[in-house]
Amino acid sequence: MSRVENDSRTLCVSLSQGNRRAYELRDVRTVKELTLPSQSLDVNKLAKTFPHLRGIPVQSYYAAVPRLLIGIDNIRLTVPLKTREGATNDPVAVKMRLGWCIFGGSKENSATSSLNVHACDCASDQTLHNMV
Repeated sequence: MSRVENDSRTLCVSLSQGNRRAYELRDVRTVKELTLPSQSLDVNKLAKTFPHLRGIPVQSYYAAVPRLLIGIDNIRLTVPLKTREGATNDPVAVKMRLGWCIFGGSKENSATSSLNVHACDCASDQTLHNMV
């Protein structure tokens, strides 16, 4: 799937977790809609199933829809500072500058996984686009 966002703007955004240090994201692109699926995370259920996730300071959320993607151009914010791993195919908890994040699914829903890739080709040739 491909789309053109003629009204996209480039912004500078300040991002923080709670009252902690704020980080600046430069050259953030706006889009009308990300059209990403909603996600839920039950921290208590995960902690019961996966002992290595106990004590991770992450809050549960339900039917949350992502509204921001942090790309490779802001990789410094997503560099792992600490990691907690369990067995193969278990979720992994990673502490980053913005806080803890849990990656991966549980064994019960691993068969329904999917892959989404979002890329912004913001340096594309406008003349070629107009010709098409």
